[in-house]
Amino acid sequence: MKNKKSSGYSLLELLIAMSLGIFVIGTTLHFFETSRKAQSVQNELSDLRENVKFALDAIKEDIQLAGFYGCATRWSDSSLINTLNTPQDDFKWNFSQAIYGTEYNFDANASPAKTWSPALDPTIENAFIYQGDTLTIRHAARREFNIVTHANSTSDIKITANNKIKKYDYLLATDCEHSSIFQKTNSDNTQTLSHATGSLPSQYAGNASSDLGKQFSDEAKVMKMLSVTYFVAKRGGSIPALFRKEGARNAEEILPSIIDMQIQYGVDTDNNQAIDTYYTADDVQSNNWWEDVLIVRITIKAKAYKDNILTGDETSHYSNGSEMEYEMTAAVNLRNRLP
Repeated sequence: MKNKKSSGYSLLELLIAMSLGIFVIGTTLHFFETSRKAQSVQNELSDLRENVKFALDAIKEDIQLAGFYGCATRWSDSSLINTLNTPQDDFKWNFSQAIYGTEYNFDANASPAKTWSPALDPTIENAFIYQGDTLTIRHAARREFNIVTHANSTSDIKITANNKIKKYDYLLATDCEHSSIFQKTNSDNTQTLSHATGSLPSQYAGNASSDLGKQFSDEAKVMKMLSVTYFVAKRGGSIPALFRKEGARNAEEILPSIIDMQIQYGVDTDNNQAIDTYYTADDVQSNNWWEDVLIVRITIKAKAYKDNILTGDETSHYSNGSEMEYEMTAAVNLRNRLP
């Protein structure tokens, strides 16, 4: 009678099988981890791209409207009365200047290390700024309100209801041939727009005169005047963000994780309706070229503040292995200065 051979695996076969299994499992786990990190990178990059695009679109709309004042846009073709106190002497309500900016400079050996040229206006809160250029745009809002009644040039103006115009808003009344800038001095969201003289909180201009220079008919319009400034700033220990400041009101955060904004201005120095070259804000200021700016070229940079999201292969494209940066540039025409 023959002995049956015992069934099973030898120790060597078991070791080989285990080694192969560990190798396959390890390779599979590595593949999934690499895929996960790669997907995380793509998601973060997509988010950064969308954030930068959103920021550029927000600024782009204001830039395109720079110098827009409804049918009174070409002030040389219309009679304008500005009733505000010292209307051209204060940054917040210098509506005759459609666009303005400052150039950011950094010198580690200087004190202070961060400076802006031309100097920042005090209303932009120097200590609040993080880094990057600033941009100020002035224009009228797109929405127009019909004038219902205006008894005489010094009386209040009555416009359509539900206008959401607030106390201390700057306004433009125009019939295209004659225009007046004034500040609303009565309460929010009223049909009646008062423009009385007298002292106001120091951050506002106030009206030097209550005489708008004309009795406006019911064919005239009222538009809100805007002076908005964009800049990159930090609040306390928070991460940098893009802020928008309207007039004397507090700055509002638009988008977090924006770390830099660089701006150049396309200038037409020979009045041929074509830009000659791009300049920084300090060049434009020193040559008094603000009225000759036709295009604003703006670059915005965003950063993803999340640790260990890169696989290693992408680190050469960004600041380091745990932070991702993305920037985008757009050139925007000032529509109201083009032929």
